[in-house]
Amino acid sequence: MLRTFSSCLLTLLLALSPSRATAVTTASSLQPAEETPEQKQERIDRAKALFRAGQALVEIGDYTNAVAKFEQAYSQHAPELHVFNFNIGDAAFAGGDCQKAKIAFERFLELVQEHPERPTAQERLAQIERGECVSAQQGETPPPPPTVVPIEDDAPDLTRRGTREAAATKEEEDNAERRLQDRQEAALLGVGITSVILGLGALVGGATTAALARRDAKVYNEAGSPSESGYGDTYYDAMLAERQDNVNKLNKMTPALMGLGGVLVVAGAVMITVQQLLHKKRARSIPLDDQLSRRLMIAPSLAQRSVGVAAGLRF
Repeated sequence: MLRTFSSCLLTLLLALSPSRATAVTTASSLQPAEETPEQKQERIDRAKALFRAGQALVEIGDYTNAVAKFEQAYSQHAPELHVFNFNIGDAAFAGGDCQKAKIAFERFLELVQEHPERPTAQERLAQIERGECVSAQQGETPPPPPTVVPIEDDAPDLTRRGTREAAATKEEEDNAERRLQDRQEAALLGVGITSVILGLGALVGGATTAALARRDAKVYNEAGSPSESGYGDTYYDAMLAERQDNVNKLNKMTPALMGLGGVLVVAGAVMITVQQLLHKKRARSIPLDDQLSRRLMIAPSLAQRSVGVAAGLRF
């Protein structure tokens, strides 16, 4: 009898061994493998495709199928993108599925702690509690249009509202930088033109003093030449001394004015050249429609500077 019992026990153990091996194999086969970056990207791309399909359905008012697309994307492809719950809730609310909308909004508020649409979700829950979702379903009050938010991430700055605000801020910063550069270019051009005008004035002044010096020297030479009566006249002596003094002063002023005029003209020409080079460099990266507006902005500034220079020279 003992031998019979041992045989039965051995048979039972042999019968159970394949099942245990199968169970172990099955459990190990069910263990999820580590996801590669390529697999994750493919999964997210499928979720985005379903999101776009749901967004298109929302735009035509097919809220039921839109909810199905959002749920499929969230549950099957992107369970970590919890912002899908808002899209599910808002589309369900617009379609009158109040219970599904409530669950989705509550899950959104629980899983997404920071998001610009949290107040909207809270307001939708309050409307559901007040029974307004049922009224919308019955057609008594038209439901508010659903707000579909992007699903790239749960971060607030990736929503449409955050993207628009960031783009507006960037545009304002770019415009401010361009206006500053325009003012700098206008100032450089204005100073260059002013320097050239003043330099030309100094050159003209130097040429004038040179001409006056030559005239006085000629008068001095003619008046100081011996005559039949000699040099005994006191009047001529005083005139000769004055002419000689004027010639000396004019001879000192002429090179100073000519040198100053040359420096101012060269400096002004350099400033104008630098401004033109900067303008051409910026023009390569500026759209054509912006270049005209900048020219219109620079022109009044240059006109004001030109008027100031003209007024300064009319003394």
